[in-house]
Amino acid sequence: MPADLRHAVGNPRGAAYVKIACPLHPDITPSLTVYHDHGWCFSCGSYFTPVEVLSLTGKRLEDLPLTDEAAAALEDRRSATPDPKLVDIWHQTLVDAQSPRHHRLQYLRDRGLKLATIHQQKLGHTGRYFVLPVWSREGLRGLCTRRDDAYTDPDAPRYLKPAGQPSLLYRPNPAGKVLAITEGEFDALLLSQYGVDALTTTSGAASLASFMSKHPSSLPPRRRVYVCTDQDEAGEAAWTQLSEALPGVHLRRVSWRGGKDVTDMLRGKSDAAVASILAQWFQ
Repeated sequence: MPADLRHAVGNPRGAAYVKIACPLHPDITPSLTVYHDHGWCFSCGSYFTPVEVLSLTGKRLEDLPLTDEAAAALEDRRSATPDPKLVDIWHQTLVDAQSPRHHRLQYLRDRGLKLATIHQQKLGHTGRYFVLPVWSREGLRGLCTRRDDAYTDPDAPRYLKPAGQPSLLYRPNPAGKVLAITEGEFDALLLSQYGVDALTTTSGAASLASFMSKHPSSLPPRRRVYVCTDQDEAGEAAWTQLSEALPGVHLRRVSWRGGKDVTDMLRGKSDAAVASILAQWFQ
């Protein structure tokens, strides 16, 4: 049974939340709502992890009492699949012109992502992390989040995923004609907006080979699969591991000069220039 974060900031009653002043903005009326396992500011749209809630008080998780019966029952009903309503809130936090995080939209634009892609995939912002929802034909499967260095401690984890969420296939455009494996979600997103069926996992390059070998239906054996992992030692290692783990798949390594990864190569270029590069890659 988990510890109850609410006791770090107040004296909760039953399953009720506790409200405190948000440290990220002037807050005369407390707007940071602390639940038993996270915090959420309804004023600035910031999501607080358990570690971040504890950092506000200096208390340790092991010093907190366990959740009461009502909160524990709520915890038992939770699943690894996030609430779609939260995804909508985080998306609006990023794209709403009145949001205090709206200017962080430029970070994604600088990575080459178009507004249409951002809206279609419902990319968002928790207040501290960028959010990339993981979609399937059945709907929302999970999340991958990327640290926003403008609002997060540089020592915080760069990537986070919800507790209990397994490694997932990230495939923004399964209808694409060309099938390609990338090392990261942003690379997959960038290729997807140019009509590529780009896929990766939510657990990083080291998990690519093991994940794909366990999910062979993701890579049809008669279809050429282009491997667009980074042009560095880790990317080469991922390519080698994929080749060994998928002997029955027609894999082809894509190499280039002038940038470490797909994003380095494509961002800032015109659609015509990107089309020319992709034509060379996917011959």
